Amino acid sequence: MSGLFERLCEMLEDEVERQENVLAVCQAQSEAMKSNDIEYLEAKTAALVVLIQEAAQAARERSAVLEAIVAEHSMNREGLVFSDVVAAAPEPLRGRLTESHRRLRAVLKATRPVVLSNTSSLRHAVRAVRASLAAVRPEAPSGSAYDATGMHQPAKPGLVNTMDQRG
Repeated sequence: MSGLFERLCEMLEDEVERQENVLAVCQAQSEAMKSNDIEYLEAKTAALVVLIQEAAQAARERSAVLEAIVAEHSMNREGLVFSDVVAAAPEPLRGRLTESHRRLRAVLKATRPVVLSNTSSLRHAVRAVRASLAAVRPEAPSGSAYDATGMHQPAKPGLVNTMDQRG
């Protein structure tokens, strides 16, 4: 019985650490944007993608453990919340789960404003780049220059580009 709760504790503690890393990466992205360090921003964005993929995989695994706990304790799934699962845990695991859940909520709360600020900054930067490109080349189409396969589209239908991705 406590084996599932022990596993859930470990998984939740791992998630807290992962989300703390997400917060640190988002803060680093913010600093990279402020200093216009594009390479650093790209590196942090790549790191963030990995963390997000790991978080998604971990969420699926936690869900399976939670389902096993719910089934093992014959809990009613309707209206079930995490605190109901925590209440079924034996001590000291209940305390660990409660503390990890509190820390997770706190780090997610701290991450939200950083992400919102970064989103706003990136949107502003994209608008500035588009405006700059429009000033340099006003005849450029406003839509995507690439087709669904990622290939560069000709400027006008029926015309052939003199240079494409293959040179």
